[in-house]
Amino acid sequence: MIQNILKKNWVAWAVLVIGSLLTIVAAFEVHTVKKTTESVAFTTTRNEVKNKILERLSHQKQVVHNAVGLFESIDSVRRKDWTDFVQSLDDDQDLKGVEYVGFTQYIHKDKLGEHVVGEPMEGSNKYTVTPQHNLDIISEIVYVEPISGKKITEFGYDMFTNDTCRAAMERARDSHKVSITGLVIAAHDSIYSNQRRIMMFAPVYKRGLPKRTVHDRQTALQGWVFCTINLNDLLQENIHNWNSTLQQKIGLTIYDTHSQQSILFEKIIGDTALDRKIGESVSIPAEVFGRRWMIVFNNYNINGIYKEVVVVTLSGFIICFLLFALLRSSMTMHTTALQIAGKLTHDLKESEKRLQDVIIGTNAGTWEWNIQTGETVFNERWAEIIGYSLDELNSISKDLWLNLAHPDDLAESKKLLEKHFSGELPYYSFDSRLKHKDGTWVWVLDRGKITEWDSEGKPLRMSGTHTDITARKRMEEKLRESEGRLRVILDTLTEGVALNELIFNEKGEMVDVRILEVNQAFYSTADYNKDVKVIGALASEIYGISSEEMKQFWSHHIYASKIVIREIISPLNQKVFSLSTSPFKNNRYVTTFSDITEFKLVEDKIAMLSKAVEQIPVSIMITDLAGTIQFVNKKFTEVTGYTSAEVINRNPRILNTGAQSQEYYAELFQTILSGKEWHGVFHNKKSSGELYWASQVISPIVDHEGKIYSFLSIMEDISERKEAINELNIANERLQKLNAEKDKFFSIIAHDLRSPFSGFLGLTKIMAEDLLTMPISEIMEMAQMMQKSADTMYKLLENLLEWSRMERGITPFNPELYEFNGIAEQNIALVTSSCEKKNIRIVNNLTPGISVWCDIPMINSVLRNLLSNAIKFTKKGGEVTLTSFEDEQEVVISVHDNGIGMDPVTLSKLFRLDEIVSRPGTEGEPSTGLGLLLCKEFIVKHDGRIWAESEAETGTTFYFSLPKKSMVSEVNHTNLEQNETV
Repeated sequence: MIQNILKKNWVAWAVLVIGSLLTIVAAFEVHTVKKTTESVAFTTTRNEVKNKILERLSHQKQVVHNAVGLFESIDSVRRKDWTDFVQSLDDDQDLKGVEYVGFTQYIHKDKLGEHVVGEPMEGSNKYTVTPQHNLDIISEIVYVEPISGKKITEFGYDMFTNDTCRAAMERARDSHKVSITGLVIAAHDSIYSNQRRIMMFAPVYKRGLPKRTVHDRQTALQGWVFCTINLNDLLQENIHNWNSTLQQKIGLTIYDTHSQQSILFEKIIGDTALDRKIGESVSIPAEVFGRRWMIVFNNYNINGIYKEVVVVTLSGFIICFLLFALLRSSMTMHTTALQIAGKLTHDLKESEKRLQDVIIGTNAGTWEWNIQTGETVFNERWAEIIGYSLDELNSISKDLWLNLAHPDDLAESKKLLEKHFSGELPYYSFDSRLKHKDGTWVWVLDRGKITEWDSEGKPLRMSGTHTDITARKRMEEKLRESEGRLRVILDTLTEGVALNELIFNEKGEMVDVRILEVNQAFYSTADYNKDVKVIGALASEIYGISSEEMKQFWSHHIYASKIVIREIISPLNQKVFSLSTSPFKNNRYVTTFSDITEFKLVEDKIAMLSKAVEQIPVSIMITDLAGTIQFVNKKFTEVTGYTSAEVINRNPRILNTGAQSQEYYAELFQTILSGKEWHGVFHNKKSSGELYWASQVISPIVDHEGKIYSFLSIMEDISERKEAINELNIANERLQKLNAEKDKFFSIIAHDLRSPFSGFLGLTKIMAEDLLTMPISEIMEMAQMMQKSADTMYKLLENLLEWSRMERGITPFNPELYEFNGIAEQNIALVTSSCEKKNIRIVNNLTPGISVWCDIPMINSVLRNLLSNAIKFTKKGGEVTLTSFEDEQEVVISVHDNGIGMDPVTLSKLFRLDEIVSRPGTEGEPSTGLGLLLCKEFIVKHDGRIWAESEAETGTTFYFSLPKKSMVSEVNHTNLEQNETV
């Protein structure tokens, strides 16, 4: 039975067996291919990381080479030369990972005392070499940039006391090559306790001395240029790129030598989110500037392969019944995997070959030129030098070189290429200019060589490099300019100047002096033998100095740490000259011949002028053409609050408040750059933030050729004058406004006086003409009308006189502390008769016991006016209420009535001099309109406020405030204006 079943289903069993076997084969193939692919990718990544590390270090090597070039191009490098050089470097390219660049000088212990005296540390009066030791050789740091609080401690540090540094320095000295150290600890170790750094040294030899043998180099050694490299900072940008682009997780560790006891760098790069176990570890040795590094790579991705193997195996067993599809799929997968592996292997070999060519060349941009087709292949660095990416360059026409090269360089470049093609030159080398993407010109060292010829001897392919030498060109230009300036300065000096070199015999004894260089004034100033050519002549020949005098000169100056000055009398013109001799340095010194007869006169004049500038009562400031402050006098520091040290080498914009427009500055610069004097006013800011006005005169300072080289600014603080003018303008405007208001006020008063006077005159005219015929009753009526008119005029004139006295400031003002309820009751009693006539009730809701600081007559007048107005404009049977409320400073009194009220227009005219409101009461009572003006004057006199609230046909409330303490001051016009709304 079982045998029959097996016979009938042998095909199915066969399919199952074959499918299972094929599944196992396919799984094995997948495992093999994935492992190969992963290994290839790991190899590619290793090479890329290693090459990037070496590429970054090559940039720092170029920096120290350029620094050595600085010493080789200048007789004596000063601190400013060093600072200018470091500042000319590209922070993003040359100084990536560099903490600072410095120079350490090679000194024999016998000359240490002379050196310490002659080399004071910048920014300090004390200078010493540390740490102290008994070695014969000292190498202390002289220059280091950038200088900051944490670097200044490096000055004077003897690097020979550090065994790691000393080994690298001696290796660089003897090999005449760049050398690096292992891990070093800086003098400011506590600040960088978590940092890992190495140092790179390049030897600097004295100019003109041989360097063929180790002994020659040790003899000619002047010092070392060094840079401190922080490996974390050096590789930070590359690590960031790897973290964002790599699909792998790789551990990178750099050890110093095989001992693996000194870790220089340790980092996980790539896809750090992956969490896989280590699968492969590879160690790659690298010779790095005389030191052997071990770069260890750990691959964390290998174990991820097994996941895909399991998936393939399970899938194969599930679908094994589809034999045809499974076989086809397995074969396809196998073929594809082999193709991928083959292509990756081929690409890897090509990449490694191209990368090897770059390493053999330089760390610069590379190019490969097919001479027959004109096609050129560039690397990424080549494009970066001129600001492009490779994709952007590919979009440009194939005449790329013609489009980017400077027109003036094409002919020379073509000539050199032809010489190389013909074999006249072994290789092509040319300093050319390429147009940067931003439009500027970049200097590059273009070097190349034919690498492939055809059977007829024609060149087929040429490879080469581009090195960015823009910084070097700029430095060379600066050096030329500096040399030119020095030559101009020397030749414009009226003193004779000579550069001299000491000559020694085989025993090391100084036997003579050779003249190397002199300025023009030397020929007319110095006393010398005119028959001998000056340049290259010996002092014994040109001056007639004996050997004894030469020995005496040597003994007097050998230990001199500063300039030695002595007076001599010229045998030619019998004038007194000052002969200055500088200290010996590198067996050279400078002598200066000065005519001190005229110098004394000039010195006195300069002292007098300097004293005048310091004591002049205006601010003096001198800037260079770029606007950098070069000098300020004492008055400038007094006015602005800045010290001289705070403003020197800064721009005057530190005083800027932004008050002046761009057009204002444009007109200023146009004027002074045209050689004219500019006058103007600035609104400046002191160091404390206080603003002030300054009248300023800026004049250009020109040289003997009329060329502007600096600017003189004379400033005068006119803040008080400006404030006085502003106050005068404000007072003038206020006076004009008050005059206008008074004109209108007097016009209104004249109109108000005309009405009662007209009635009064009319009545007197009638009485004069008809008095004898008029009945007694009519005469009595007219007399009452005349009395009413006279009373109205009297009150108007009385108020007018009172207001006039207030305006002229002759009204007595004697405030004291009073209990206000008593004052109120007295004034309520005075208006009781008026209340009774209209049956109006006065309610006193004032807080008992409140006290105010006031003048009794003035406050009585205010209360009478407000109570009278309330009664006047309240209908019969109405009510007037007094209330109060207070705070810590003042008491507010209100007088409220339920009378006829006011509309908003009438309410807005209250208390205004130009809008006197006079209207009859509810019973026809007359009103002058001056009462409220007097109330306002009296309340303001008390430093109080007065205002009103009203609604037509509802009633009106008047408020006024009085101080609770003696806070009253004389009222000025400003108070009046500020209280217009009272």
